[in-house]
Order: sequence, then C-alpha cells, then structure tokens
Amino acid sequence: MEINNLACFLECVMCGSTEPKELRRENIKRILSKTPRLAAEIQSTVTVDENGGKTWHPDMDRVRNVVLKLARGHLHFELSVQERDDPDVFEIAPLSVLTAESREFFECPEPGPMAVWPELGSRAFLRALPLRGQMPDGWLDVQEGRYRYLVGQGHGNYAHIVIGEYLACWVAWG
Repeated sequence: MEINNLACFLECVMCGSTEPKELRRENIKRILSKTPRLAAEIQSTVTVDENGGKTWHPDMDRVRNVVLKLARGHLHFELSVQERDDPDVFEIAPLSVLTAESREFFECPEPGPMAVWPELGSRAFLRALPLRGQMPDGWLDVQEGRYRYLVGQGHGNYAHIVIGEYLACWVAWG
C-alpha cells in the first residue's frame, strides 16, 4: 500500500464510505473516481454488523510498510539517523481508542527538558528552540489536521505520526 492508497483508505474510514461524492477531500474524490478498482478494493475491507455499524479491515502488512517508511524517513531527515533494522516497537491505532495515559505519552513522550541533545547541525538541533512551523510541544505540523509527526531520541530513536487526526502511529528502535 503506497501512501496515496493509505490516504484513500483513511478518508473512506473517516467518512464511512467509498463513494467519492461522500468524501471530504477533493484529491481523494478524484483518485477514487479515476480508479474504481481501488474504491472496490477498499470497499471489500468493510464488514457491516446487524445494527449497520461498519468495521474496516486494512491490510496491516501494507499499512505497516507505509508507516515504517515514513518513520525511517522522518528520523533520517530530522536526526540524520538511519534505522535499517526492524523496530522494537510498532503500534498503530485510532487516536480515539487510546487510553488517557497512552494518549498523554503519545502526545508528549519526553516531558521536561531535552534528555538527549540532537547531533550538531541536524534539523532537530536547529529546531531545539520553537520556530515557525513547529508546534510548541515539538510536533511538526506538515499539513494542519492531516499530518503531523514528532521524532526523538530520549529512549532510543522514535517517531510518532498522526494521520488525519485519526490514526496514531508509534515506531521506536532501541
């Protein structure tokens, strides 16, 4: 599953439909209108219970591949770190199902002063002080409401990613 397919899947989940006219994002509407095979593939992952409630069943191996590429890319871009091994922690869940404690850790994994200082000259070093485009808590808001991430090295290298203010992804090494 490439990132566009994941974006389409998540938009369908959040809107509760694979019908382009029922989706919010114009780009996703266009993609699914032009590729009905993808819309049908996403629709095939849905089960409906007796009360009409929908459950979506993504291909988690494909989702994992996309999220892992994103996490590795963010670590390399921000911290000049390359992680080639499998991560020690890999968790994906809707934000809404996280417990209050899990959500607090996910949003702020290193409260207090910076435990590990980033490499001199890395983007993380340059962002050690809040700058334009960076949220005060260290999150980088790539596209408001659609994509944000946080990387760090306090307890090994990690990346926290939120897609669509819906999906929480936590990948960590070490």
